[in-house]
Order: sequence, then C-alpha cells, then structure tokens
Amino acid sequence: MTRSLGLSWAALVGLTLFLTGAMRLLHLPAALMLGPMISAIAVAILKPGARLPKGATVLAQAVLGCLIAHALSPPLLADLAPRWPLMLGMNLLMILAIAGLGLLTARFGWLPGTAGIWGMSPGGAGAMVLLSEAYGADKRIVAVMQYVRLLCAALAVVAIGSLLGQPHFGPPAIALPGGPSTPWLAPIDWAGLGMTVALSAAAVGASLRWGKPALVLLIPVFGGIAVQVAHWPAPAVPPILSAIAFALIGWHVGLSFTRASLMHTARLAPRILACSVAILALCAVLGLVLAWVGDVSFLTAYMALNPGGTDVVLAMAANIAVDLPLILAMQLTRLVLVIGVAPGLGRLASGHHQKTVDRPQDPAAKLADDVDAVL
Repeated sequence: MTRSLGLSWAALVGLTLFLTGAMRLLHLPAALMLGPMISAIAVAILKPGARLPKGATVLAQAVLGCLIAHALSPPLLADLAPRWPLMLGMNLLMILAIAGLGLLTARFGWLPGTAGIWGMSPGGAGAMVLLSEAYGADKRIVAVMQYVRLLCAALAVVAIGSLLGQPHFGPPAIALPGGPSTPWLAPIDWAGLGMTVALSAAAVGASLRWGKPALVLLIPVFGGIAVQVAHWPAPAVPPILSAIAFALIGWHVGLSFTRASLMHTARLAPRILACSVAILALCAVLGLVLAWVGDVSFLTAYMALNPGGTDVVLAMAANIAVDLPLILAMQLTRLVLVIGVAPGLGRLASGHHQKTVDRPQDPAAKLADDVDAVL
C-alpha cells in the first residue's frame, strides 16, 4: 500500500467515525449509511485513492437481508395476520403509484435514464442503490434521491407527529436497531450468527451462479423468515456487523463520485427535491384512504405509509398514541415488497426506456430539432 493510498483510507475511516457519530448524536435518519456515504464523497473529491475490494458490497447486501428477516419475526407476523390483505393492498398501491411517477420522470427525460424509478422507490434505500447499479441506472443519482427522500420524509413525520400526536407514556415497545440505546457490545448469539453466515453464503453463491443480483437480498429475507417459521435459529446480526454493512454500502456509493458527477447531481437538486415532495403528497393522500378503509387515525395511517427510514418513524411513533404494531408491520411489509417487486419493475422500465431511446426519430421532428438548434 502506497503512502497516498494509506492516507486516503485513514481519512475515510476517521471522517466516517466522526461524522456518523455526530449524526447519531443528533438523531439524524439513516446515520449509519448516510455518514459513510458523505465521508466517502469528501474523500473521493479531496483525497482520492481508496477503493473497496470486489465483493464487499455484495456481502453487505446479504447481511442487510438477514437484518430485515430478523425484524420480521413469526410472532409479529401472526399478530398481524388478520390485517394482511389491507397491508398488502395499500403498500402495493403505494409502490405502483410511486413507480408510475418514476416512469414519468424517465418518459419525459426529467432525470437521466431510469434513475428516477429506482430513486423514488419508497423503501430499502441501500438495497435500491445497489440494485439500480446492477440494472444499469446511475447509482449516484439514485443514492442522492433516496437520501433526500429519507430526510424530507423524516422532517414530515416529526412535524406531523408533533402537531397531531398525543403523548404516550410508558416504556418503548420496540428496540430500534442503530438507535441511541443500541447495545453495541451485547453478547453474541452464535447460532443466529451462524445462520446469518449460511444465508449470506447461499445468497452470494446463488447470485453468482445464476447472475441475478436481486437474489443477494431476496434469499436472506425470505430464507430468514422460513427458518424462523421452522423453529430453526433466527438470523442474528450483531450491531457492529450491521454498522459495517451499512458503512460498506455508503462507501461504495460515495467513492464512485467525481467532481464532474457531483456537479451534475447538484444541478439536478431542484428536480430531486420536487420528486421527494411529490412522493410525500401522494403518501398523504393514500394515508387518508388507509384511515378510512382501515378505521385508524390519520396519524397512524400516515406514519404507516411514510416513506422515511423505519427507525425514524418508529422513534416518533413510540412516543405518541398511535397503533404501533400496525405501523411497524406496514413499514416492514413495504420494505419486503419493494425489494421483491423493484427488480422486476426496474427491468421492465429499463427495457421500455431503451426502446424509447432506440426508436427512430420522426423526420419532421428531427427537422424541427435541427431548426431549433440553428435558431
């Protein structure tokens, strides 16, 4: 390792630890991934050289899938079984409506390629960034869109919760992964960790064998649920391991930036912000529908459909009088649906977009473009 490369890695690790720690103290959303990503962008621009080894992000994605599976425990699924048609229906409606908005951004060229489709996906920010790259979209724009959405949604849920919510007194119902009270040095569940290793290895192997990037995430999620239903050890992800996985994903995105790509993304900022506002407005409308159909308060419905980070939504919901189990189940159900549906939607959208790009231009339209160029 050269001295320059060593300094680049030292700067990356040091800045990541400082920035992520500061963001967690301020309770900012997605700090474990956003902090490393911002740090990597700074290092890529100011002290380039650091590069991740091949396969690091694939392993990180598999660990992320195990983390999701651990949250979807059988008792939680059983308690909410009577509501599954409502949860599936509303989440699918939300995903398809937002996918429609994403298709419009691609159709009218508002954002490059299919970045809008992946960037507007309402959940699984880290997974969407990695999947978008696998399907040919610009992961840098997708990452910025995802984290602008997270930030806007977090601000919205805090504002609405503060205005409409009634205080809830009592111990928190849910321990939030990565939150301020995370037991970083808690005893390790070795059987659960072994299951995580097994599922991750199977996911990586299947993805490489069949050339399907989505399998890296889908196998741990659905495999993790299956082993819990079979009363086998549930996949366990120690907090330190989850933090490393999030950091690797953030670094993967951030280190791919250059000065030119950063300036290009900055020029798209107004459009990216407009997309986030459109998503929040759509979720508010669907929240009214869920409140009416599901006979719940609008605040519960909005928090259940809010496209921000699940940790932020639950942190706010735990302190006010809302239907917390429904909110958790809706958030996690949408996350699994997004991960399962997004690759297919993205593949269809990419094919449609490519056909549109390759379609021969009408001679009259071409002549009009030439005249505009001359004038």
